[in-house]
Amino acid sequence: MSNFIERFNGRFNGIMNLEECYEFFNSLKSNPCDWYFYDTDESPYLETLSKESFILTIEEIKNIIKTDHSESFCGLVYVDDLNNPEFFKIFHPKNMGKTCGGSDNPPLPRWVFSKTLPESLEIKQEEAGFLNRLFKL
Repeated sequence: MSNFIERFNGRFNGIMNLEECYEFFNSLKSNPCDWYFYDTDESPYLETLSKESFILTIEEIKNIIKTDHSESFCGLVYVDDLNNPEFFKIFHPKNMGKTCGGSDNPPLPRWVFSKTLPESLEIKQEEAGFLNRLFKL
């Protein structure tokens, strides 16, 4: 298993209210270097973002959350280490599904930021055949 996939499947802390979410986004601006960005609706980018692109992308996602998420709680952002982030994932407010687990195929986050070179996270349903899913083999 690759380092990116291991990190993606690792332990994360959820940011549970919007104020903390926006504070986290603002704190990232002080460390805008060496971030890979992966919009899971596209192929992973294989180069790190420039400082300007990183800050602009964070601001665009923040605006999407402000526009599309009407709740006071967050539950959209999950980070490996709040004080020294190296990997975080953000779910789109309109496609959260069951982000807390409880599903064999939870939705992918929409955006992934990592200090590790990203790999495709495409879910290949055909790999898990009907009987395997039925009997959880």
